[in-house]
Amino acid sequence: MFTLQDVLIDAIWLFGLAGLLATGSYFDWYRRVKGWTWGCTLRTRRFLFSLSLSLTVFCIGMTLNGVVSIPRSPMWEILAWGLLSLLLMVQTVIYGVAGDNYGWDTSMEGMDNQ
Repeated sequence: MFTLQDVLIDAIWLFGLAGLLATGSYFDWYRRVKGWTWGCTLRTRRFLFSLSLSLTVFCIGMTLNGVVSIPRSPMWEILAWGLLSLLLMVQTVIYGVAGDNYGWDTSMEGMDNQ
């Protein structure tokens, strides 16, 4: 039987997956409007921030799912998802700060998108 807690926890990681799909779809449209290649698009701070944020939400959902599931997931699995969540949170903050400081459509590699 599903409980409200199970549904809410599953909604978190599903929301992260939906964010990944939305990121891919949006940036497919965005690169066509700008006339960029996928290589240029994948290096922009705008894309990397959205991707990292979606992956962070997904990993947080997987961590919480492992903690509250019955039977509980193995501790190594919970720690792995938790560590990945923390690393992606740091990466998301780095991309967000870089986007604010240097512009969202500039490349992380220092080259301008053409």
